[in-house]
Amino acid sequence: MNIGTPPLNDGWILAYDPDLHDSFRTSPWVIATRGDEGFFDSDGYPVEPRGWAPLPDPQPAGTGWTPPKGTVAISRARIFENGWYGWTVFIKREDGSDDPREPWLFDLEAEADAKAAQMARLYDLPITKDPTAVPDEDCNVIPFDPQGGGARER
Repeated sequence: MNIGTPPLNDGWILAYDPDLHDSFRTSPWVIATRGDEGFFDSDGYPVEPRGWAPLPDPQPAGTGWTPPKGTVAISRARIFENGWYGWTVFIKREDGSDDPREPWLFDLEAEADAKAAQMARLYDLPITKDPTAVPDEDCNVIPFDPQGGGARER
């Protein structure tokens, strides 16, 4: 069992998560792959590998996931339709464009800072924060309502 960091790609591993050994599963071993929020089993449930082994071939098809590249950006934001003001955390690509992953939305600046720090550690990315952002006028406008499915889970 390897206790180092599993590969940072869309492949699959045999993950050891002792918390999975409960009334629903008979083994703490599960086939898992990476996603933006960590590892997941083939049904999409989160897995926290405490050890892992390479999954022998033939493996399931890759998921297409790639690690984000660029910077973790923190910005003041508002949702136009309902007047919500908050903070977004998103990946800004090296070329300056926004990564297509959905942004994370937070009510409090401290929550956004904590999420950005987690993402920066996970993917070894720097953090940028717009120091001129003010609560009202100078915000990114998000064109969707978080109650309608646009907000990402924190």
